[in-house]
Amino acid sequence: MSKRWYLVLTVVTVLALFGAAWAIWAEERDHAIPAANSGPLFPALAQADAATDGLDLTTPTFKLQLRHEGKAWLDTAHASYPARGEVASKLVADVAAMHGIEAKTSKPDWYDRIGVEDVAAGGRSAQVRVLGGDKVLADLLLGKVSSSLGSDVRGGTFMRRSGESQSWLATGVVQVAPALGDWFEPLLNIDGTGIGHITISERGAAVLDVRKLDGSPNYTLQAIDPAYAAEKSVIADDALIKRIEQSLVAVSFEDVRKAANVTQSARAVRFETSAGMVLQAQLGEADGKPWVSFHAEAPSGSPGAALAAAINARCDGWAFRLASAKMLPLLSNVKDLVHLPEATPPAPGGAGQIITDPSVFTGGPGPEMPPPTSGR
Repeated sequence: MSKRWYLVLTVVTVLALFGAAWAIWAEERDHAIPAANSGPLFPALAQADAATDGLDLTTPTFKLQLRHEGKAWLDTAHASYPARGEVASKLVADVAAMHGIEAKTSKPDWYDRIGVEDVAAGGRSAQVRVLGGDKVLADLLLGKVSSSLGSDVRGGTFMRRSGESQSWLATGVVQVAPALGDWFEPLLNIDGTGIGHITISERGAAVLDVRKLDGSPNYTLQAIDPAYAAEKSVIADDALIKRIEQSLVAVSFEDVRKAANVTQSARAVRFETSAGMVLQAQLGEADGKPWVSFHAEAPSGSPGAALAAAINARCDGWAFRLASAKMLPLLSNVKDLVHLPEATPPAPGGAGQIITDPSVFTGGPGPEMPPPTSGR
């Protein structure tokens, strides 16, 4: 290609890109309105006496149906488990405060550029519906936070009212907590260094008992059911026990239901802390999946009493689906936690990994993850 034709092609390309950019700017300019004249985008919600009692939220990864009862927000999509009221109330207040700064695109093909497309897997939008009695006070697709309002301390967020083609840049930074667990108080956050005793029981009988002795950070095997290992066995790898210990750190849930709707399995794991608190994790099964319930006890007036009461307030009467990193250690195969001293340590990827056996669960193995082994 000659230099002349190369130059012509370059000029044509630049003009085409300039024309596309001009079209976008002109489309937004033609719809622009002054912020002072736009008013609240949801007048019914913005009224000082607006009474809100519901918040429905749909994201690409989870759904919530929060209902305001007394001072609590309960999630009816998750067995009416209590949600974090301050998170729900802030989102409602932020939506009520939205005023239009500038009209944006009304072309569906461009919605994904500002995150206001209909909610779908892989998308970035979130649908927010605020209810008051039998009225919908606000219904919108919440999109990206604007990065072009540096001089405005309020910031801005792109949004589109559900059912309308017109999108907006609105006042305020309005964001949805991105993970389901963000909407609820963490179930547990117990530092592993404070745990000194772990017992695994199956069918009501202790099959493994390990303790930290004489201030050591590592566990020593105290007892093992002979059906699982020889009498002189020792802990195979302390890291495997520590994985069970770490299952109590920063625990949130992926799903929740009433404990009465979960069939208890044979597996339970008991933890004892240095503060005198005992925490029982009872495994169960529902819909072919493993669940866990927690209950804590501590002597009245002991250092662990307040923590036990707080845990029970969040957990008593409920069963939870946890992330695999928290659930799998509770399902550890007892046989893989110990070996004879003269035995060769398990090779990576072989013995010592978590292996499970459906026989422990009365409901049988689930499609996502089989229940724990009895090891027998």
